[in-house]
Amino acid sequence: MFDSYSWTQIISCTLGWSVISALPMWYTIYSSRKKCIPDPVRDAKFLPFIRHDSKKWSYCSALFKNLFFLPRACIAWGAVIVSAFVVLLLDCGTDIKKPMISWRKATFLSVAKRAA
Repeated sequence: MFDSYSWTQIISCTLGWSVISALPMWYTIYSSRKKCIPDPVRDAKFLPFIRHDSKKWSYCSALFKNLFFLPRACIAWGAVIVSAFVVLLLDCGTDIKKPMISWRKATFLSVAKRAA
C-alpha cells in the first residue's frame, strides 16, 4: 500500500493531519486564556466546574495528543468489538433458563472484565 509513497510524503501527511486535527484545540486554548482564570467571587457557586489546569494547556502538547489520538481510539474500539464478539460466541447456543456451564461462565466473566 505504501510502496508508491516516499517517507517524506508519509511524514508530511501525518504531520499535516495532526496540525489540522489540533486546530480546534488550539482555538480553544487561544480563546479561553482569559476566560478560564478562576475568580473566587464569580465562581463561588460553581466550584466543581472550575478548570484549574488551564495554565498547563500548551500548543505543543495539543499537537502531540492529537497525533496519537486516532490510533489509540481505533485500538480501544477494536478491543471492545473483539470482546463483544467473543462474548457472543460464548453465549451462542445456551439456554437462557439454564445456568451457564462453569468453564463458559468463567471465560465469559474474564472477557467481560477485560472489556470494561
